[in-house]
Amino acid sequence: MFKWVNDEDLERRISMTGVVAVAFVNDTEKASRTFLDQFQQVATAFDGVIPCYALSAQDNPTALMEHKVYKQPTTVLYRDGKEIARYEILYGHQMLCERIIAALKKP
Repeated sequence: MFKWVNDEDLERRISMTGVVAVAFVNDTEKASRTFLDQFQQVATAFDGVIPCYALSAQDNPTALMEHKVYKQPTTVLYRDGKEIARYEILYGHQMLCERIIAALKKP
């Protein structure tokens, strides 16, 4: 299951050791709400392996600027505080899981 975070909590979470997935969403838009259902399935698939978080774009505009997120939904993977992958379109959970696994295989 993913957890909602705000901009301050996000910085603390992504600076953790290991891999973290963050979905930046505009939860008032239908596309983002649909994506959240898919992201929930991703979070379930990686439960106990990769912490998954969601951040509301309209409630945390500073985080969008700091992380250069211009489209929602956007999913960003961080490893040890550094971005390792970014997905800026609507992906189904299976495709997103496959892309996350591929990103994790890269050094």
